[in-house]
Amino acid sequence: MTLEKYFKEQGWGPHHRRAAHLAERCGVSRQMIGLIVRGHRRPSLKVAIAIEDATGGLVTVRELAGLSRQPKREKHDEQRQRSKKTLREDERAGESRRREISDRDEL
Repeated sequence: MTLEKYFKEQGWGPHHRRAAHLAERCGVSRQMIGLIVRGHRRPSLKVAIAIEDATGGLVTVRELAGLSRQPKREKHDEQRQRSKKTLREDERAGESRRREISDRDEL
């Protein structure tokens, strides 16, 4: 289970006092827990193990390590790269089309 799902099932938000308690038990700030919950950061192995222990194994190190999903920031970077590639392809197609029109007009 993800840490985000764990928080929702517990009825907590990233600013809930329990999040601060979890952060304290794991040796990180509440803000870092919030970043992990939202998928913007991955915890170190030490912190991931501490989170797994603190959640009674409901949130696993494997899940926290991102082996089952990517952080949102990485997804955003991949989408941006795909967008740039598509834009370059569109520009090439437009140039090719302009050349075809130009060649036709010269005839």
